[in-house]
Amino acid sequence: MQPMLRSRLAAAGTSLRARPWIREAEWTLATGVVALLVAVVTFQLWWANPHTPIVAAGGDYLVNLTLVKAMMAHGWYWHVSDLGAPFGLSMYDFSSVFGDYLHFGLMKTFSIVSQDPILVLNAFMIAGFPLAAMTAFAAQRDLGVTRPVALVTSVAFSALPYHFLALAWTHTAYYAVPLVVWLVIVVILGRPVWTMRGRVPLPTLKVAIAVLIVSGASVYWTAFCIVLLVVGAPVIALIRLSWQPLLRGAAVAGMVAFLAVAAQAPSIIYHARNGSNKSVGVRQPFESEIYGLKLADLLIPSQYHPVSFLAHAGKRYDTTTTIPAEGPSMAWLGSLGSIGLLLGIGALFRFGLRKPRVLPTAGFVSLTALLVSWTGGLSSLIAWYVTPQIRAWDRMCVVIGFTALLSVGLGLDRVGRRLKPEARRWRRIAIGGGLAALLVLAVIDQTPTGLRSEAFYKAQTAVWRSQQQFTAEVVYRLPRRDASVLQLPYVPFPEAGPQLNMPDYEQLRPYVQTFAPVKWSGGAMKGRPTDWGPEMANWSTHGLVIRAAAAGFDGIWLDRRAYADQGAALTAEISAVLGGQAPLNSDDGSISYFDLQPLEREQAARYTRAELRVLGDELVRPLTLVWGAGFGGVEQDATTQWHWLGAHGTLTIHNPAGVPREITLQALAFRAIGTAPATVSVVAPAACRRTFPVAAVGSQVEFACRIPPGDTNLEFVTSGPPVPVDASNPRPNLHVRLVNPRLSTPTATRFGS
Repeated sequence: MQPMLRSRLAAAGTSLRARPWIREAEWTLATGVVALLVAVVTFQLWWANPHTPIVAAGGDYLVNLTLVKAMMAHGWYWHVSDLGAPFGLSMYDFSSVFGDYLHFGLMKTFSIVSQDPILVLNAFMIAGFPLAAMTAFAAQRDLGVTRPVALVTSVAFSALPYHFLALAWTHTAYYAVPLVVWLVIVVILGRPVWTMRGRVPLPTLKVAIAVLIVSGASVYWTAFCIVLLVVGAPVIALIRLSWQPLLRGAAVAGMVAFLAVAAQAPSIIYHARNGSNKSVGVRQPFESEIYGLKLADLLIPSQYHPVSFLAHAGKRYDTTTTIPAEGPSMAWLGSLGSIGLLLGIGALFRFGLRKPRVLPTAGFVSLTALLVSWTGGLSSLIAWYVTPQIRAWDRMCVVIGFTALLSVGLGLDRVGRRLKPEARRWRRIAIGGGLAALLVLAVIDQTPTGLRSEAFYKAQTAVWRSQQQFTAEVVYRLPRRDASVLQLPYVPFPEAGPQLNMPDYEQLRPYVQTFAPVKWSGGAMKGRPTDWGPEMANWSTHGLVIRAAAAGFDGIWLDRRAYADQGAALTAEISAVLGGQAPLNSDDGSISYFDLQPLEREQAARYTRAELRVLGDELVRPLTLVWGAGFGGVEQDATTQWHWLGAHGTLTIHNPAGVPREITLQALAFRAIGTAPATVSVVAPAACRRTFPVAAVGSQVEFACRIPPGDTNLEFVTSGPPVPVDASNPRPNLHVRLVNPRLSTPTATRFGS
């Protein structure tokens, strides 16, 4: 029985290997392995520490690392309870990441092996190379490129300069791009996108898999796919005088759009319940021109090119162009891709599109992508008339990069067929050697010099470990597992930009550098009621520190790089409030940490819990003013701010605390010089009714009342004539100007402001 079993297994193995899809799978895997080896060699990963970042650990990288850690700690990244203390960070407003569910799904899978977010993110970044190569290989094979040539062009695609220079942007991993191009070409060629023939309808299955990946691997690739179909399908329909391209294009674009919208469902539901947030991620139409693509960006060599005179040419362009790209040299196609772009567009003009040929179609997709993304091109029209939210059109360089390398592959195959390699063995060997040499040259040509080195990784590890040790020392001094730390200065999240020498997103660093469940104040979503950070500017250092302790913060993390004097004055003030306490300083002197526990114990002995709650609420649950109907928007000069009031207006005071609060509202009221006497009155609610005369030189408006939790609408009414309308004041119905309005509570006087 045993020999018979062995023979049957051998026969089954032979039969399995004879199946075409097994052969394709082997070649696809081999392509991924080669691309992985290219990544390992170019990044010199043998020097890297897998538990420290393999890229510069700042800016967007910290955001990505935060999302990965949140996903591992809380199941997904919608809410990060350890940031934006005491309320947490909700990511629903920063919804671009919701289109990346495949990216984070992969990292979620990686986290089964390791719970180290840095290791998981590093693994995902490197995995992007074989993933891009394998999807490129599969797409090219389906479009008729031979296996050896597809391997070469696919690995070259995975090593585009964009991949190296945009590696820290997790959402730009581009393994979906070959499937974007494949879907567009399938529509243009007239292939069926769905069919019910056979037990397994292969065309439908291929399209379904491609649509699923494209819709879940970055909002940008999803948008590019839809735009290329919407622009390209009607052109083909006109050329061929057929409705079929329109129907197929609409079907594919519709499926991609439906799944993309479904991926955004959590954000859509959140906004329906809580209203939109105009402070986050709102793009302007002109930004599409700033981040548009130029032909020069594609064809001028990288300033990091290994050949010095080419690098010099690239640097001259990058440093002198009046409209710089999103990243220097990021859009360059490489020499091979540049040749492929010209080859594809040339084939388009030579053969046209009346007949379904792959090479002219690839050229058509390249040209369409270029015209859409060109600075001032169709992308500007989309920004002005459809939506400006997709602004980084220069990332279309990856789409053009694939179509260009697809054109190269098709061209190499045509040359190879003329050489008739099947006739002579030595010809096959020569062609194979030539393809291997071409791949090596392409990788060298496209890989930026000085990308990584032993010195880089050693320095990276040393800095990261030093920061981790300081964070660990801070955590060690905290009294409990759920302790909170106030981070200074206040920095809006997201996209605030650098604060002097403090890079953006630095307040996320302590969160990602510790596994302890500490709550950090940085990272509150701006534009939402939970973002109480701007309130800190209303308090003196003494008032801020005592309220921070009352609000439950156990320490203060001060980033000194954000201050012109390196935080010297603020450090001295905080130290004085804390009885001369000397801070704990990081090795490089950029961070100082103050312990608030002695102050907390002192406050607990002096005040009741109710008093401490009121004191803490003044900081983290501040009263806010919303200037409603009848009031103008804020206006200001160098020293003052004001709002104009018409005949009547509504001012809403929001009290986020769960108890009633005493409030005091103060402002100076002015009427126009030369106008009749006027008054301004608060007529509702009854507890706040007051009337004040308004003089041309200014009158004090000040009153106190008690307001319940939630929103209280103060109704203002004015008497007297409006300000005369003339060239200096073209706006009618302006009666009174309220200057420097200030909302406070009695406790501000008792405990200090």
